[in-house]
Amino acid sequence: MSRAHIQLILACSALSLVISYAWWCTFRPWILRANLFTIRDNLWEKMLLKKNLDDPDYRALREVINDLISAASWLSGFTFIFMLATNRELLDVIRSEPSDKDVLIARQNVGLCIADYLLRMTLFGRIIWTLASLLKFGADLKGYVGGQAIRLIRTNAFALRGNEHDTTPTLLHQ
Repeated sequence: MSRAHIQLILACSALSLVISYAWWCTFRPWILRANLFTIRDNLWEKMLLKKNLDDPDYRALREVINDLISAASWLSGFTFIFMLATNRELLDVIRSEPSDKDVLIARQNVGLCIADYLLRMTLFGRIIWTLASLLKFGADLKGYVGGQAIRLIRTNAFALRGNEHDTTPTLLHQ
C-alpha cells in the first residue's frame, strides 16, 4: 500500500469520526428527552391513581422536568459546572423535601438521569467517567453528580420560563 492510500484511509476515518460525533450530538438530547418523558409520565400515572395531581411538590417537579426537556439541547458538562459555580446565592431558597414518596423517587431518578447523560453521553463526561472508573470511584462520581443535579432541581435553577406563582430567582432570569 502506498503512502497516498494510507493518507486517504486516515482522512476518511477522521471524517467519519467527525460526522458520527456530529450525529451523536444531535441525537443525545433526544435520548435525554425520552428518558425525562418516561419519568414524567410514570409519575403522572402514579399521582393520577392517588388522585393527587394538585400536589404542589408534584407540580413543581413536573415544571422542572418540562424545563429540562426544553433545555436538553444546551445541557452539557460545562453548562452544568457553570450552573453549580454560579448557584451560590440560591442556597437560601432550597425547597423542602417532597412529602410524597413517589415525587421524591422521581426527583432522584431525574438527578440520576442527568448524571447519566452528563457522564456517559457527552465527550467531556465520558473522559471524566473513564478517569474516575480507572481510579475506582466511578459510582461515587455518578452519585455526586446526581446529587448536585437534585440540588439544582431543588433550587429551580433549570427554570427557563417565568411562572406567575413562583418568585424563586433562576440562573436564566437574574
